[in-house]
Amino acid sequence: MKKHLLAACIAAVLPMTEVSAAPVRQTIDVSVTVPAVTFYVKPQLGWPQSPIQLTYDPIAKSFDTYKLALQVKDTGKNITAELAFDPILTEDNSSQTLALAVSIAGRKLGQTPVPIHTMDPNEKVYQLEITSEDNAPKVGNYLGSVSLVFDEQDPPPPKS
Repeated sequence: MKKHLLAACIAAVLPMTEVSAAPVRQTIDVSVTVPAVTFYVKPQLGWPQSPIQLTYDPIAKSFDTYKLALQVKDTGKNITAELAFDPILTEDNSSQTLALAVSIAGRKLGQTPVPIHTMDPNEKVYQLEITSEDNAPKVGNYLGSVSLVFDEQDPPPPKS
């Protein structure tokens, strides 16, 4: 009888040890930029790690301007900047949008390269500015991205 009881106990425990949980999967987005040897564009205090906050003043009907100092250097070519896509914020619960204005050194950026630094072996500092020119936005919480693209460009040939 003890053998049957022991066998029943073992049989009752075995199925519980064979049950397994579903695997846990997690995706982590990773981005790496390997800079060129001949040029760089980097912020003096690092890129923002969380969404920047633009404050809207309903009395003045204007947005503040986010500013970031960029260190720029190029030893062989000019440096251009452009936007990978239009910087438009979208409201959480609707289809309302808010367009941003982005500039470097006072030059407004779009999806066409704009020269921001001429060939110069000396490092220079330029101001990146992000704001919205909309003076009557709809109430809401907006979120979006500004995607900057920096590249080298050959200087124009000398005039003869």
